[in-house]
Amino acid sequence: MKRKSVIILIVIFVIGFASGMFTDKMIEKRRLAFSPQPPSGFLSEYLALSKSQKDKINAMHRILYVKIAELRTELSQKRRELYKLLKNPEQNTEEINQKIDEIASLQKDIQRESMNNLREMRKVLTKEQQDKFFSLIKRRLNNRGERWERMLGKMKGRKGW
Repeated sequence: MKRKSVIILIVIFVIGFASGMFTDKMIEKRRLAFSPQPPSGFLSEYLALSKSQKDKINAMHRILYVKIAELRTELSQKRRELYKLLKNPEQNTEEINQKIDEIASLQKDIQRESMNNLREMRKVLTKEQQDKFFSLIKRRLNNRGERWERMLGKMKGRKGW
């Protein structure tokens, strides 16, 4: 009985270890496996996009996805490098801060590309569609801020983890 328990624990450990090794790579492949998608059914219907508008937006998105995939690949690499620096027992604060700056710069570049894409999309949309589109963006951005505010409110008064 004791031997069976030990064997079961070893098998569970090996499975967990093996899946941990491959999960990170699988997640990254899925995340980077962008296949430029047409505007979602929701967005297309919400804005009542014409076929011409959909085609133009799809072309813009194909270009955006390539740029962002390259930046995200580099970002993932920099994060892995930061992890290695943090894991090192003889941490070099200068190197860590430099890596953080590189990561922040890549995040800024991704944000800039996304905003440039929105500006280009704006040229394809009518005034009414622009109003609806930017209203939707504003609601999404505000909701994110409200979530953080709620979380902050819950955290006040707590002591540690």
